[in-house]
Amino acid sequence: MTDFSTYYHIVDNFHYYENCKAKIKSIAKSNHFKDIGFFYKKSFNSLMEFDVLIRRLGQNEEHLRNSDFNVETNFDDDFFNDWFKVLYAFNRKNKMQFVNPILNEIFEK
Repeated sequence: MTDFSTYYHIVDNFHYYENCKAKIKSIAKSNHFKDIGFFYKKSFNSLMEFDVLIRRLGQNEEHLRNSDFNVETNFDDDFFNDWFKVLYAFNRKNKMQFVNPILNEIFEK
């Protein structure tokens, strides 16, 4: 029997946005690195529940991309709330407060 109780999220992507180029160059020149992780408490207990949250997140992202900012913002899950806040902050250019301290540090700069 396979244990599906652990969810791992790995991002592996080499694209960037032109307006972030200076920040990327600054990070690349840095000699100081912290490899820290953050673990969310999850609200979903199955892949089906996860899929429902992903669909809601995708629908909300589509609204944001169309400048419709009157969307549901609480997923009752810290991971999905933070994920939505990243999308919201990007589209609205607003500062947000995240559960994940790593995201707070990234968006401070």
